[in-house]
Amino acid sequence: MRNKENTGGTYLGVGLCLGVAFGVIFNKLAIGISFGLLFGVIVDMYIFKQSKDDDEK
Repeated sequence: MRNKENTGGTYLGVGLCLGVAFGVIFNKLAIGISFGLLFGVIVDMYIFKQSKDDDEK
């Protein structure tokens, strides 16, 4: 089993970068950042829940 310490926020940064990129492309920077952060939080929580479920088994 690999060390899962300090992995929080990885996808938050990825989502933010993608959100900024899409915001610039579509000329809606505020909406792009918002959706990027939303995507990052959702993926981070999904990964966290999966790792928590794996630890319980």
